[in-house]
Amino acid sequence: DGAVIETSAGRTEIDAPAGPDAFPGMPQLTAVGGGLLDGDQLFGRMTAIAPYTFAEEGRPTLTAVCVALGERLRLCAADGFRLAYADLKAGLAPVEGGPAQLLVPRGAVDVLAKLWKQAPGLPDAPPAASIADAAMARRLVRVAYDKTFASFAFGELTVFVRLGDGTFPNFEQLIPASFSRTVVFH
Repeated sequence: DGAVIETSAGRTEIDAPAGPDAFPGMPQLTAVGGGLLDGDQLFGRMTAIAPYTFAEEGRPTLTAVCVALGERLRLCAADGFRLAYADLKAGLAPVEGGPAQLLVPRGAVDVLAKLWKQAPGLPDAPPAASIADAAMARRLVRVAYDKTFASFAFGELTVFVRLGDGTFPNFEQLIPASFSRTVVFH
């Protein structure tokens, strides 16, 4: 419709197009998989390990948090020298023809965590593995994904994230199956 937003500050004046055509379209997500997860666990753990991502663009798969799909979600971030790993009780089963892992860029993790903290309301509870799991789940997020995008829906928000390209290194081979010594902190 030719609408224009006029902005000025001091001697600077900017005219920018307004209206729906001035903004990029919404991504087309043809979900091949997804489900409901405890958002407090998901975003809490993603935020905890995100500082371990690679800070430069030279290794793009390491600039993201890897969400390995399965009966239990396995989250990992690494920068080539350090590795942070977290497990979630719940899982998202990979589907045939779909990705085995989601590479969520570090910036997207930061935005999702901030929006999650500010989001009001408690979405409907999912079927839980046990009564204890249902009682402990505070707020839920609906995750859907395909090979290119993931969406995270909670409250009245839906956030679309362009997933990173490539395959995250096999971090599970670096994690010992057992330990010869154990230390307990009180």
